Amino acid sequence: MPLSPAARLNQQGIPNQAAATIVAVAASGASNNANVQALTALTGAVGTPGNVIVDVTATPTQTTINNNFRACEDKINAIIAALKT
Repeated sequence: MPLSPAARLNQQGIPNQAAATIVAVAASGASNNANVQALTALTGAVGTPGNVIVDVTATPTQTTINNNFRACEDKINAIIAALKT
């Protein structure tokens, strides 16, 4: 059985309340909105996919910063995809 849209968002690390809100907005017809359809996914070639944004501490590394940006990028793209469905 296929997963519900909210369950798919949960798998991407989106919290339950945020996933429910995104699904409700999408169900309201927002996905037909030209502004929503014009959204494009963010693209990046750095960082490791993940669900955690970590403190960069007093001595940040490029890897930590890249991974934080990648985690944000992945979540934003999941939200964009959910809004378009």
